[in-house]
Amino acid sequence: MTKNKILKLLIGITLIIGSITTFYFKYLNENKVNQKEEQEVRNYIRKINEETIKENESKEENNSYENINYIGVLEIPKLGLRRGLVDVNSRYNNVRYNVQILKESTMPDVEKGNLILAAHSGNTRVSFFNTLKNLSIDDKVNIYYDNKKYTYKMVKSYEIEKTGYANIVRDKSKTTLTLITCKTGTNYQLVIICELIESE
Repeated sequence: MTKNKILKLLIGITLIIGSITTFYFKYLNENKVNQKEEQEVRNYIRKINEETIKENESKEENNSYENINYIGVLEIPKLGLRRGLVDVNSRYNNVRYNVQILKESTMPDVEKGNLILAAHSGNTRVSFFNTLKNLSIDDKVNIYYDNKKYTYKMVKSYEIEKTGYANIVRDKSKTTLTLITCKTGTNYQLVIICELIESE
């Protein structure tokens, strides 16, 4: 093979390699641009969704707490929890909005009665009883009602299956407070029984 033919062959190979390289880098660049555009689109849609969720939550919160009238306050110092309680017949007396007073309850001023409160666990805005599991025997719980402070202490806790009905085991010769919440990720509920030790 002559030098001239070898030179032409080398030039041809170089041109082919150059074309392939150019095409490859162009492909990579276009692919990178496409991925970037797709990411920007996803970010934009996510931003819209997040703003819509926040707007809906804000509307719900604003609508939920218009003209709300509290009749009492639950306070659990150990958990840093303080929540207003509404009348048992109020539409806001519901775990979707608040700590709920169950209809089977009696208020703290009823001797030997039982005030039963329920709220969600979890990590939503209304998961007011999420840390209820951290209460221990003798921890204090306060209820402010009708211009008086009722102080209870925890005496026991137990779990029940979530069936829509709560079997409350308490000393019926005592005035009690019962706190109920779901155990996250299970089909069970936590029940905490507290007994009145002081009112002032």
